[in-house]
Amino acid sequence: MFRISREFLFFFVQFGLFTGSFSSPNAWTVLEKRIEDETIRLSKSWLAQLEPIFSKLSTQCSHSIRSYLKDLKDLQLEATMIYDSSGKIPSGLLSGVGSSLGQFDQCLSIVKAQYCLMSVESGQDKSSTSVKTEALRFMTSHFLDFNVTFGFCLPKFCSTVEVKTIADRILGQQGLSMFPVTVEKCWSQTSREDEKIETHHLIAWTVLAFLMLFNVIGVFFPTVEMTKCFNTIEHFKNLFIYPSREFQYDSLYGLKSLCMFCMIIGHILLVDHLLISQKFMMLDIYTSFIGRSFLSFCPYIPDIFFLLSGFEISNYFILNEEKINWKTFFLSRWLRFSSMIGVGICLYSATYNSVFMRNFGGPLYFKYLETSSNRPEACKSFWTHHLLLVAHLLYPENHETWCMMEDYFLEVDFLFGLLFLVFILPVIRKSTRKTIYICVCLTLMANIILIHSTIKYEIDWTWPIFTGLTRKTLKFLDLIHFKPWVHSIPFFGGVTLAVLKHSKGPIKFSEIKLRGFWLIWFLFLAFTISSGYLMETLFPSISPISIRYHIVLMPLINLLTYSWLVFACCSNMASDWLVHFLSSRFFKTTSKISLSLMFVNLYIIYVLNAVTRNPTHGTLMALIFVRIIPTLFYIYLIGFFVHLTIEAPIGLIIRSFTRKLFLTRGSKKSS
Repeated sequence: MFRISREFLFFFVQFGLFTGSFSSPNAWTVLEKRIEDETIRLSKSWLAQLEPIFSKLSTQCSHSIRSYLKDLKDLQLEATMIYDSSGKIPSGLLSGVGSSLGQFDQCLSIVKAQYCLMSVESGQDKSSTSVKTEALRFMTSHFLDFNVTFGFCLPKFCSTVEVKTIADRILGQQGLSMFPVTVEKCWSQTSREDEKIETHHLIAWTVLAFLMLFNVIGVFFPTVEMTKCFNTIEHFKNLFIYPSREFQYDSLYGLKSLCMFCMIIGHILLVDHLLISQKFMMLDIYTSFIGRSFLSFCPYIPDIFFLLSGFEISNYFILNEEKINWKTFFLSRWLRFSSMIGVGICLYSATYNSVFMRNFGGPLYFKYLETSSNRPEACKSFWTHHLLLVAHLLYPENHETWCMMEDYFLEVDFLFGLLFLVFILPVIRKSTRKTIYICVCLTLMANIILIHSTIKYEIDWTWPIFTGLTRKTLKFLDLIHFKPWVHSIPFFGGVTLAVLKHSKGPIKFSEIKLRGFWLIWFLFLAFTISSGYLMETLFPSISPISIRYHIVLMPLINLLTYSWLVFACCSNMASDWLVHFLSSRFFKTTSKISLSLMFVNLYIIYVLNAVTRNPTHGTLMALIFVRIIPTLFYIYLIGFFVHLTIEAPIGLIIRSFTRKLFLTRGSKKSS
């Protein structure tokens, strides 16, 4: 196939360049005759290459290949469309373009054809220091992990194993047998029609349909008891109402919104890098200082949320000593989290099925599942574990049981809330010193576990995932990033920060000291952003002990960096312009939809990848204006919609339910 495409295009270009104008009457006749002669020669050549392996193929497969080559030789329309639908050697291979997916829809429009996604690995020895290998490293030090992916259109009567046999033979005939071939997925019109809708898909559609129906009824009939919580117009008005609360600092609105914004951009870049760059193309932005620094900074963004969570929960309990009911607080919190997780499960189940695939899916539909750790097919078996907020904690290393990834941080946050209830709440109002001691002990325990894990499992610094989903990266994710103890450091750091904030009177510094603190903060921030890039660049010359120190110390350095920002903004130690900026109405509004944004951002990114036909190699400007800005628009638009139609009504129902529940219990006790 590769030789055919190369010789065919070379012949056509030669004809166009050197035979002059096509304006003469018989020009197209001459062109047709030359193409016909060349096609006959190439068809015979390809048949001769495949003849020795026909005995290894099924009778149906070998017969369909022979028939296809005969029709191609005769320039039959279907055979020509099959050939035209296949991917060719991509242009710009040395610039990072690693995909040629062909024409997915054209291939599947042919009844006798099937579309196969096929990856050809580099096959290079990473330890090699040959001139040829070194010559390729100008693009990135990890070029050798780069794969070339093709869309292969051929007769549908061949299985994936037989397609691999054919591809291996073609590469072998070109002297490229050292390149491993993986046929990842093949599907055709028939295979699409054979897929059936399962019961859990119907349940998901029904739940979402009823939610939308309740919203329609709630808008037009706001006095109906059953649907009055689903008044979308009232929820829209409430988005722009900002009640003053004693335990709430307005600056935190801006910090939450900015963190969510950075997290969404990080997800866009990371999913593109893992799914598209590793398999299909390598954008220059990912190999630049800015790109690599931001990608290495991404995993620490969730720690800011845990810091704010610990800080806000502590403020809530400290400043509401008489009014608070911890049972109501944690029950409402669990109901809110599990309800949104249930809606997320319905979204994934309703979207990723044969109906969506048949009408909207593209060649990357199945590919995104490999890099997302989301398994929508697991929803029907493990949905209860997600609703109980234990799915990722019970099976941290078994990604096959994860219906979705979005609820991991909610599970960890809820777990920390329970630890707060057991260890912190009994002493938080009585003794500042004991509270700080307990928080320090929990943080040190997390660090000890972290150090033990890095030594026992020989974990390297691999989170800056410029090498793609390697085994080392997956080990780091499973044993470090997807474990709650890492994130306990910022959470209990936030608790400590809140206790210190309310332990004494207002803390004041001189102007010189304040400027010095901000200068130190700026240096810490620059280090946290650039450290991943420096570690990745200097990795070969750094000892394993230094790498483990980096893994252990980075959460503490980030804790100090973010804690000062939160403390300064909440203690009148930040510039007025910064406080006004973080307290703006825009951030107050967008912070209200943070939970909805967290659930829909990955979902939207995956959907956009699932319907993509041909990833293109773009510049930084193309990445920003073609990829990032449109994706952000969809995410925030749908985030607002989900908040108005699902999150806000559910929150209102939960508040009403818990209020009635505990009022009823209180009246029974008093009687």
